[in-house]
Amino acid sequence: MQEKNLNIKNFMQVGICAVALAIFIYLSTYVPLNLLINFILPLPAVYVYVKYDLKYFCAILLAAFIVSIVSIDMASAVSIFIMVAIISTILGYCIKNKIKTGITIAIITGICIVFAIVYFTILIKVFTGMDYSTLLGNVSKMFQGTINDVKNIYLNNGMTQSQINTIIDPLSEAFSKESLKSLIPSLVIINSVLYSYIECAIAIYFLKRMKLEVPSMIQFTKIHMHNLGVAFGIIGICIGIIMDSFNIWPGGMIYTTVMIIGEGALLICGISLVVNILKDKFHINSALMFLIIIITLIFPATAYGYVFLGLLDAFVDFRKAATKGINKK
Repeated sequence: MQEKNLNIKNFMQVGICAVALAIFIYLSTYVPLNLLINFILPLPAVYVYVKYDLKYFCAILLAAFIVSIVSIDMASAVSIFIMVAIISTILGYCIKNKIKTGITIAIITGICIVFAIVYFTILIKVFTGMDYSTLLGNVSKMFQGTINDVKNIYLNNGMTQSQINTIIDPLSEAFSKESLKSLIPSLVIINSVLYSYIECAIAIYFLKRMKLEVPSMIQFTKIHMHNLGVAFGIIGICIGIIMDSFNIWPGGMIYTTVMIIGEGALLICGISLVVNILKDKFHINSALMFLIIIITLIFPATAYGYVFLGLLDAFVDFRKAATKGINKK
C-alpha cells in the first residue's frame, strides 16, 4: 500500500513538471523579454531526471512536446523542444552522476555553439528562405537606415557635417555587413559560455533547494585564466593578422573573434579578482559589491582596468599567492 501511494505521488510530481515544462515552452515563444524563462525552461525536466530515472524523464519530454505542438506553431515547438531535450539531458546526467561543473559547462557551451551554427546555416534557410549572408545584409540595411535617420535628426538640430561624421561613421562601419559577419562568431561563443554558466548555476541552486544532492558550483571569485590561455590567444591574434594582411579568409574574423573573446575572458577574470578582494579583505556585502562593479563598468577606463587586472592575474595569480602567504604565517 505504501509503495502504491509512493508511485501515485511520483506520477503526480512528474505530471506537474510536465505541465510546467509545457507552460514554459509556451511562454518562451509568446512572452516578450523571455530571457529569464529560457533559463528556467529545462528545470522541470532536469529535476525529474535527477530525482527519478530516464523513463520518467522521457515521459515528461514527450508530454510537453505533444502539448507544445498543439498550443504553438510546429517550427517553434520543434526547435525549442530539441534544445530543451539536449540541455536537460546533459544537465540531468552530469548533475546526477556528480560530474564536475566545469565539464558540464564546457559540454553545454559546445552544444549551444553547434545549435547556433545549425540555426544560422540550416534553420534560417528552412524557415525564412534566406541564407546567412542575405540575413546579415538585411540586418545591416536595417541598422544603416536607423543610423541615417539619426544623422538627419542631428542635421536638423544644427550640428555640422564633420561633427556628425565623427559620431556616425564608426557606428556605420560597426554595423556594416562585413563587420557583423566578423562579430557573429565571438558573440555566439560568449553568449554560449554565459548561458551555460548561468544555466548550470540556476539548476544546481534549484535542485539544492529541492533537497537533492548536487555537485558544487564553480565559485565566481575563483575564476582565473591560465597564462597558457593568454599565450594561445596571442598566437590566434597573430595568425588572424597575418592571414588578413594577405587577404586570406577568414583572417579578419579570426582576429576579431579571438580579440573580443580574450578581452571578455580577461574582463571576467579581472572582475572575479576584484570581487574576491572586496569580499575577503574588506568584507563588503554582495549588494554594495554588485553596485560598485556595475558603476565601474560604465566607464571605459575602469572597464579596461579590469581587463588589465585579469591579464596581470594570469601571470601572477594573486589569489594563490595570497593563500601561500597565509599558509606561511
